[in-house]
Amino acid sequence: MAARAATQALALKAIRFPNSIAWAGTSKQAAQYLDPPQNNKGNAGWMNWTAGWLRAQGKSLITLGNFGVSGTRTDQFNVAAAIATGASIIGLGDPTNDFAQQYPAAGTVVATAFANQKAQIKQINDAGAVCLYVWECGAENFSATMIGNTIDFLRLMADFMQYGDGDGRGPPNMVFLDGTPVLLNTAATASIDLLNTQDGTHNNIVAAQKFGLYAVPRIAPLLREIPGHRMRCALQSATYGTRNIWNSPGMTGAVAAAGTGNTGTVPTNAGAAQTGLATAVYSTQATSADADGNTWGNETKIVATATGAGTVSLIFALFKNNIVPGSIVRGSIEVDVSAATGLQNVSANLESFPTSGGPTATYDMIDSTLGTDPGGYTNFVLEPPPLVFGNFVGSPFTNLAVRVKFSAAGSATILVRKGLAELATA
Repeated sequence: MAARAATQALALKAIRFPNSIAWAGTSKQAAQYLDPPQNNKGNAGWMNWTAGWLRAQGKSLITLGNFGVSGTRTDQFNVAAAIATGASIIGLGDPTNDFAQQYPAAGTVVATAFANQKAQIKQINDAGAVCLYVWECGAENFSATMIGNTIDFLRLMADFMQYGDGDGRGPPNMVFLDGTPVLLNTAATASIDLLNTQDGTHNNIVAAQKFGLYAVPRIAPLLREIPGHRMRCALQSATYGTRNIWNSPGMTGAVAAAGTGNTGTVPTNAGAAQTGLATAVYSTQATSADADGNTWGNETKIVATATGAGTVSLIFALFKNNIVPGSIVRGSIEVDVSAATGLQNVSANLESFPTSGGPTATYDMIDSTLGTDPGGYTNFVLEPPPLVFGNFVGSPFTNLAVRVKFSAAGSATILVRKGLAELATA
């Protein structure tokens, strides 16, 4: 039995996938997704902002599963399911709900939550994964007793992180994210005062942006950089490399923008479209230099206006001749959004429509009133999950599209640049 247990432990450690994370916790973790079965990413989930800025550095952080459930306590966290995804990083939520519910009793809530979370961290480490622990910040409706619980718990957790549990294992393999500097008004006395909160407990968009940017340099060392991940974006030419499926050179040339009410021009390898009550003016311009002096070719500017719900799109038709059954196509593109009102989301879509056997469309988005990049990196990267082709009949008509969706009257300016589309298989 001991040999079997050791073999199972080694098997668990062997399946950890690099650059991947799975979550266990509360509504704070569940906020990553507005609709978990989809790739619908909420902009009040800081993890999505972090992932976008990491991708801008060539480091993809891929969520393999999110098992955060609103209202759950530490004894209810589904850590086993997160581990089973094979993620190399397991994100673990805090005991906010333990303290809010004073579970199992006022006098034992801290000890119980601490014991639960120590066991969970050890369980994660035993599976060969790193624990990414999100520090407790409390909530604005916390009583003095709950605030005291929070302080006592954090002192215990800090000691555990530094010294371990005295059981011979040593300090745990974990990285913590302390949101206090960007989420908490530390000048408040006798109460908790959260900055930029939507309800006194959860982040709003501004807090998610700031905390997401704070998390980038703390998570980046856990990830493998993908060599040359952005190089194709600079060249933007179909003539370099057989894996590149960008159809003709990138943001160059000009053709009239299609779609009722749309005006201006789009690059020759792109098309425009619109539905509903939204229209746009398209133009191509040189990119501004980033902090390192790189200009990265041209970009397309979309100045969108809506009198009600509607969508405008910039669609890049990908080179499809080399796509065969078993092919994996990946793509990404960077966007900057400013002066946005009435905006529901900006998404990047990978989509293919062979006669049969083709993949369904995949997309990556930041949903509802996407704001301006608060700083740190020039651009925000949207990278849908890859398209995986089964056996298909016909021609796999394949696109990488940027869609700008309005839920109401409003306007927004979107810059689109550094498109990447390639075969991830031989």
